[in-house]
Amino acid sequence: MEIFSNDFNDTSKFNTAFCLLKENMNPSRVIEFEIISGSMSPFLKISDKVTVGNIAPKELKSGDIVAYRMGEALCVHRYIYTLKRRDSPPMMVTKADSLSDFDSYLVPIEALLGKVTMVKRRAALINLESFFWKKINCLIGFVSFFQAFVIKILRHIKYALFGHKGSPLFKRIAVFPFSFAIKSIAILAFRLQSPQVSAKIGEVDLSPE
Repeated sequence: MEIFSNDFNDTSKFNTAFCLLKENMNPSRVIEFEIISGSMSPFLKISDKVTVGNIAPKELKSGDIVAYRMGEALCVHRYIYTLKRRDSPPMMVTKADSLSDFDSYLVPIEALLGKVTMVKRRAALINLESFFWKKINCLIGFVSFFQAFVIKILRHIKYALFGHKGSPLFKRIAVFPFSFAIKSIAILAFRLQSPQVSAKIGEVDLSPE
């Protein structure tokens, strides 16, 4: 999970702060947070600063990186799609780049704070609204969707063949091509567009989880 640092240790204060943030979000106002976990690595790394801008839920595209509320924290993961059911409100399906499956929870539309539009890493600024980065995020979103989809299918096959005694190696082998692709796309994209941070990004381990 990609959690942003905050100074709220009280639930009521966090609720108030989140409501104020949402009420004041508009096309001309953005908010900056600092990343404090590595679940979106190598695309987002610990200590990166991200700028979050306002966006309507219906305008989200698969692969966009979104900020949303989860419990008493703000979280940043990749938006995959919106799940619509007949008798329940629409919910967002999200995923961390470093994990193989969709997040284990669904995100209510009202929990959405905004979309990450800019990443600051040291002196480098990465504009995720540019044509290049929109295509990169779209590609990662596509690979992420099929990664989680294939993992679910293979999980059912494993249980059918081996039951709950199946070896973890089965999942590791299945996950590796997708994990490698997601990490490689991010690393190469940053190297092409941001030479100032490429050396550090290049240190990321491409081995399976």
